[in-house]
Amino acid sequence: MKPMPTPNRSLLAAAVALVLLFAGGSRTTAAPRGSSAHQTSDAKPAETKPAEEAGKSGEGEAEDKPSGNTRRKSQTALASKEATFAVIAATDKSVAEALKATDLEAAKKLSGKKGAFTGTVTKLFAPGGNNLVILNFALNYRNAITAVVRWRSFDVFPPLTSLENKKVLVTGTFTNYEGRPEIELTSLSQIKIVK
Repeated sequence: MKPMPTPNRSLLAAAVALVLLFAGGSRTTAAPRGSSAHQTSDAKPAETKPAEEAGKSGEGEAEDKPSGNTRRKSQTALASKEATFAVIAATDKSVAEALKATDLEAAKKLSGKKGAFTGTVTKLFAPGGNNLVILNFALNYRNAITAVVRWRSFDVFPPLTSLENKKVLVTGTFTNYEGRPEIELTSLSQIKIVK
């Protein structure tokens, strides 16, 4: 048998650098969005590189995960330049009738039904790969309903970062993700700034 040739060290170093570049230097393994690893202190705001976690599992999972080491562009990069969030009066009937974002028990009972909730966007969270952006309505995301925008709808909305610290009305069909209520946003009309 012939001995195997010794690989060129500079070629190996370049290959490792490329792998790290395309993998984003990730050293962690993927964790489901609802796991205890969901939104850690390592999480990056939605307008910067996303945290090193996998996207939400469930329906459309194959469509929501980039193939290989490909990273999608952030929502801010793909945001509509023409779209604007509508404004609704705080005295509007739909605002008064909406659930509070912290009313988790009532929201769980509405799973599969259309409804609405109001709350102040405390933080945006973008799991790895830019598959989705999660709007949190409590400092501890487990204490409130969440709104989710998947990558397919990124260009429908203005930059979601403009919603931070703003009170909004969210409408849509309530779903439960790992026992936690959320509404997926696919249309600009589903979220309005409350003034």
